[in-house]
Amino acid sequence: MPRCNKLLFATAGHTAAELVVQRADPNSPNMSLTHWSGSRVRKHDVVIAKNYLTEDEIDTLNRLVVIFLEQAELRVKQRHDLTLDFWRQHVDGMLAFNGQAVLQNSGSVSHDNMVSIAHARYETFDDQRRAAEATEADAADLQEIEFLGKRVERQTKITAAAKPTKKTPKGKNA
Repeated sequence: MPRCNKLLFATAGHTAAELVVQRADPNSPNMSLTHWSGSRVRKHDVVIAKNYLTEDEIDTLNRLVVIFLEQAELRVKQRHDLTLDFWRQHVDGMLAFNGQAVLQNSGSVSHDNMVSIAHARYETFDDQRRAAEATEADAADLQEIEFLGKRVERQTKITAAAKPTKKTPKGKNA
């Protein structure tokens, strides 16, 4: 994850945990996520930093990943060892060479702290979403009841108008 944090920091100026804590907003549509799996935001979506990135940030991140992979392929082509130690030593240089911010520490938010914050915010978001959905369903039900009430009222008038009236014979009082 450290290399991922370095790439995210170069892209958005925050580590993954910082990014989630900064952007996860239970009062915003879809909790401020720009991407998620499925048709609606779920609890597992809110702890993935990449889900909060803008299109421009995703483009930058993808370009950095391509640079990273191209360097790896070039090293292999030149028959040089490709080790984790090499990347630990050279990832900062690659980012600096490309004019990106370089992460100097582990960030201000731990992964565990981020998960608990994001999940708590998700619970608030989900409660609000469920309440809004219930309100919408109640409004739809009320509209349907009103429609049916008017329909019954019209049908009653039609039935009453079509009913033959009882005629009394001439000369007899009712």
